[in-house]
Amino acid sequence: MTADFRSIRVSRMYRRFHPTSYMDETGHSDDPKFHFAGMAGFVAPAKLWKALGKYWEKVLNKFELTEPFHMKEFAHSQGEFKDWKGKEEKRKSLYGKLIEGIVAVQPQPVGTIVSIEAFRSLSERQQKSFLDPYYVAFQRCTRGAASKGMFGEPREKVAMVYSYNEEYGATKSQKEYSVDQAGRAEQLWHMMKKHTDFGPWMGSYA
Repeated sequence: MTADFRSIRVSRMYRRFHPTSYMDETGHSDDPKFHFAGMAGFVAPAKLWKALGKYWEKVLNKFELTEPFHMKEFAHSQGEFKDWKGKEEKRKSLYGKLIEGIVAVQPQPVGTIVSIEAFRSLSERQQKSFLDPYYVAFQRCTRGAASKGMFGEPREKVAMVYSYNEEYGATKSQKEYSVDQAGRAEQLWHMMKKHTDFGPWMGSYA
């Protein structure tokens, strides 16, 4: 563990090279249990993400976990963690190791939270314009990620990766962009890239 953790720190010399963002959404506007919906993630150089990936995999292997880590499952002792309930020392050890890796990379956070009640208070025309709180968060986080490249040193385009969501059109992108094949989220992404002041700093969509 120590060797991998140290390698992440050494890789800080690559801090501003090929920045990449990873975003994931939370909440759902149609679920009465949620009062908020949003999106959040981090921006960091590609080489640091690669180093974190190796470290992360080593941590999961140490705890004999074979599937990707999902906080929802971990928090509620479900899936691979169904036998971990009440084993607080083991839970804290795993969580602590994963957080250590993120802290070592020192990624730049980006996030947006939208009040579903406030969104529903908008006029019908306004709601149709925004479509859903998801797209409000999507646009704000995309802008936030792009700004990390726009105001960084050196200034670089940011490659952007969003969690797969078929409902909102965040689906696998084609090798060559086509409006007819792209999901709604990807179409929106390309519109922002083309028509906004931060568009030139949006590198790629995935």
